[in-house]
Amino acid sequence: KVLQAATANEAAVREQHHQLDETVVSLRSLMPPEEELPSVIEFLSDLATQTQVKIQTIFPQRSLVDSADKHTTQAAEPVVYKEIPIQIDAQATYHQLGTFLSLVESGAKPMQLSSLRISGNSKDPRWHNVKMVILAYFAVEEKS
Repeated sequence: KVLQAATANEAAVREQHHQLDETVVSLRSLMPPEEELPSVIEFLSDLATQTQVKIQTIFPQRSLVDSADKHTTQAAEPVVYKEIPIQIDAQATYHQLGTFLSLVESGAKPMQLSSLRISGNSKDPRWHNVKMVILAYFAVEEKS
């Protein structure tokens, strides 16, 4: 009975599959390819300069998903995007940091704050030491 019901709705299922494929393609086009990681880091550096956040170090971290999934079967679920954590160590005031994070999360590039640690700066109480991880999302090439 299940097979009969599925074959009776085959046209509707095919149309739904086609619509989902189109949605995935359009969403994938909004994300930069992974090769643009250096330009995303440069974009974050430019935002920091614009908001007067003083970056001390900025670098991509190895994705936990990458190292775990390399040894598992890849046929389980198709991968549409890849998230790459970018660690930033900086100094900023609260207002500068808030403006920076607002620009990061409202920008055209898909990114979000993953973790944030703020500690006091003993040399200047107005400034704070900031450690944050920003997740940047990249399109994964579709394999035929």
